[in-house]
Amino acid sequence: MNDAEDEFVFLSIMCIFSRRKLARIAHYFEITVPRYPCDGFRSHFRMTSSTFELLAQLLSPSEHIPKRNAFGRRSIEARKQIAVTVWALAN
Repeated sequence: MNDAEDEFVFLSIMCIFSRRKLARIAHYFEITVPRYPCDGFRSHFRMTSSTFELLAQLLSPSEHIPKRNAFGRRSIEARKQIAVTVWALAN
């Protein structure tokens, strides 16, 4: 291998194994989503906010929603997991 190929291989390996920092919007779900008007919430989640709250109350205690993370990270609260799932299914 020549130097250019060595550098390419090294950079390829670095890209594979390094984690990049993602820009995150802090507290978007906790602050912004509750402020959605009724029509806005319905257009994003395809249900009313009261229906979503009922669904979250019914599913939160479920054993199918992870309560802790096996990799040492903080777990995502059940209500937020349900919201992300509903949003993904609705869009």
